[in-house]
Amino acid sequence: MTKTVIFDFDGTLADTFAVLIEITNELAPEFGYQPVDEQQISQLQGLSSREIVKMAGICRWQIPFLLCRFKQDFRQKTNRVNLFPQITHMLQTLKYAGYKIGIISSNSVENIETVLDRYQITNLFSFVYSCSVFGKSRAINAALLANYIDIAEAIYVGDEIRDIDAARRSKIPVIAVSWGFNSIEILTKRQPDYLVNQPQEIIKLLVKEEIKNVDRS
Repeated sequence: MTKTVIFDFDGTLADTFAVLIEITNELAPEFGYQPVDEQQISQLQGLSSREIVKMAGICRWQIPFLLCRFKQDFRQKTNRVNLFPQITHMLQTLKYAGYKIGIISSNSVENIETVLDRYQITNLFSFVYSCSVFGKSRAINAALLANYIDIAEAIYVGDEIRDIDAARRSKIPVIAVSWGFNSIEILTKRQPDYLVNQPQEIIKLLVKEEIKNVDRS
């Protein structure tokens, strides 16, 4: 029985796509890769993070430095980042139903909480953790341990292939969302436990019928 729902942030709760592409292109000259144009975006959405890194020719040793710069530059653009429609209601419904909810993301805790604070929902979350791009499984395991969460009672929600892979390595089920970065086709091929097209479907999966229509105020 699921009691804890762990969310990714970028592309799952928050629509950060335009900002992340902008930062990607701004950092291209410094890190020696080609900027992304509109024609490439659909191609990138069909690739994993590792495939994108390989295609861009980014050295593995550069990744921590690149991620650090991403977080710093993102901090200056958080006022342009909005949660996807219906996300706040979905989170409030899960909390009302008694679920513990948390976030594990490769974005920084400061950036995430800045956006959550603007929506006045930071208090809904029991924990918010930051991790490396390819270290999400380790972060999930650490979060489960630190918060005394049984793996049989946890589920992860994310929008990328690496979210599905990380949850599998941590031996917890995963809900993939179709409104984020990776295409629905590539997510389907990865065979997540569930694939949803809108936030209300997460409520339908996890919450009993009588509390689905909780007040949206």
